[in-house]
Amino acid sequence: MARVVKDAEVRREELLDAALELFSTVGYERTSVQQITDAVGVAKGTFYHYFESKQDLLAQLVDRFAGDLFDQLDKALRKIDGDALHRLRAFFTLSTQWKMERRAVTIAFGEWLFLDDNLPLLHKLMNAWFERTRQMLFEIVEQGAREGMFHVADPRATSDVVLWLWYGSAEHLAELLLGTREHPENVDALSAALCALETAQERILGLPDSSLGLKLDSYLEGLTGRD
Repeated sequence: MARVVKDAEVRREELLDAALELFSTVGYERTSVQQITDAVGVAKGTFYHYFESKQDLLAQLVDRFAGDLFDQLDKALRKIDGDALHRLRAFFTLSTQWKMERRAVTIAFGEWLFLDDNLPLLHKLMNAWFERTRQMLFEIVEQGAREGMFHVADPRATSDVVLWLWYGSAEHLAELLLGTREHPENVDALSAALCALETAQERILGLPDSSLGLKLDSYLEGLTGRD
């Protein structure tokens, strides 16, 4: 039988999809490269043509997930008319809703990235995500400054501070979220942290308290499974 030759990107996607399925059912740590290649029906050499290691595959898997999110968010924001406050709300709520629609894989990625060996990868990815969101948020903050809605001296610096606030808190928030099964009281701590972050963001932008109205803590039931 003739060997089936597939486009390189198609083969890479097959390996990513097979790995995601195995990571979800068998577990990241218990999944071997051999299992991934067996699932696709290719030799190990094919795997290492696309990925340096299982961790590199995880990085590309998460990057694919996050890339889809940022692409959709960027497209959606460009279609939204309205003032900067309206667009800022959309920036956060659209991102949260997108992840909620993919709840299982969102939480799974968190669990895999928070394994001790993968923490350096998590930090590298977060730096890349910061850069992906930086321009989007800057355009909103700059618009708000022009409109006189955001009282900031430097829109670029201010948008960076807002992102540092959220990305800097992300690891702690994720740890609280991932620990809710063993520690249900984490839900209350997580809710309080999200409310405090929203208030801090309003003050950085010179907005009145409660003007953003993100209510991100309202999504916690869906993420934690708590009724």
